[in-house]
Amino acid sequence: MHVNRIAADTLRTDALQRVQGAAAPEVPVDPISPTRGADAVQISDAGLALASDGASAPVSSSLDPARADQIRSKVLSGAYNSLEMADQVARAVIRSGDL
Repeated sequence: MHVNRIAADTLRTDALQRVQGAAAPEVPVDPISPTRGADAVQISDAGLALASDGASAPVSSSLDPARADQIRSKVLSGAYNSLEMADQVARAVIRSGDL
C-alpha cells in the first residue's frame, strides 16, 4: 500500500521544522551532580496539633454494636447474596448521597 502526501502534511511538517529550528539548544543535564539547595518542610503548630489529636483520638462509630452484630450475621449467612438485596442496597447508597 502506498500513501501519497497531501498539502496539509507538507505544511504541518514545514511548520514543525521551523518551530524546532527556532528553539534554543537543549543543555544536557547531569543527574548525578550535587544539588544547589535542599528541600525543606515546615509544619505549623496548628498542623502538629491536628496530627497529634488524630493519632491519640479513638475512632468513633455511630453504629450501635448490636446493630453491627446483626448486620455481620446477615452478611455471613448470605442474606445479601441476591439481586433484589443488591438493588435495595445500591438504591439506599444512591439516596444517601455517598456516591
